[in-house]
Amino acid sequence: IAPPVLSVEALLERDLEALEAQIDLPRGALAAFRKAVAHHYAPLRNASTLQDEEVLTPTGCAAIDALLGGGFRGGDVAEVVGPTCSGKTQLLLATACRASERGRNVAWV
Repeated sequence: IAPPVLSVEALLERDLEALEAQIDLPRGALAAFRKAVAHHYAPLRNASTLQDEEVLTPTGCAAIDALLGGGFRGGDVAEVVGPTCSGKTQLLLATACRASERGRNVAWV
């Protein structure tokens, strides 16, 4: 018998088949629940351990995405600074479009 799921980490790290054996939910519902938890929990996790690419929104610039660990994390607030005409607006517009295409909400302040 597998140990009980007592934390968000355990829920996200446990194999779906093992969870299905422990929790009386259909596989699709369990997968959707785990994805929703991962989405809301991701901003609290360390970026170096973040593996779920659904939570990241890439900028489209490989160098910046590498610095960010794959892109901007959902639920985070990011401040982008730089000199005039350095591409800040273009970068963020492109990233906002990618986020919107994935069904995510974007706030521009």
